Amino acid sequence: MAAKRKAVNPVAELEAQIAKLTAQLDKARAKQVADAGKAAQKAAKALTAAKDKLSKAKAKLAQARTAAKKGKTAAVQKRVDTARANVEKLTDALQQAKDAAAEAKQAEAAAKTELKLAEAVNKVAAKAEKAAGSKAKGKKAGAKKPPK
Repeated sequence: MAAKRKAVNPVAELEAQIAKLTAQLDKARAKQVADAGKAAQKAAKALTAAKDKLSKAKAKLAQARTAAKKGKTAAVQKRVDTARANVEKLTDALQQAKDAAAEAKQAEAAAKTELKLAEAVNKVAAKAEKAAGSKAKGKKAGAKKPPK
């Protein structure tokens, strides 16, 4: 015996799918904002670390230059050259960290803006749905009354 198929209202089924996808989109947007915030914090932390390393390297370079003024030995000159190369390398790393931090902040702002826009659209859609629902109820109630 074949099982009876339920009479499916395609409109109601599609509305249920839309509601489900809307909930998934909301979750995904919230996750995107959270991830972007974490990335921005991580980039800011990396930027701070790069600044600290650069300041320490500059201090070492200053010490090496001071030592070089006192005595011009090959070892002292090598320390100056090494410190100078280290400062240049860390300056580049600092610039990359600054760029990454700016990019992360921009991505976070974009995600937050997208979330706010989506919330505004959902709010307007809910109002419209509510208004359409009340109009439909009013028409159905009027149709049920028998004419006099």
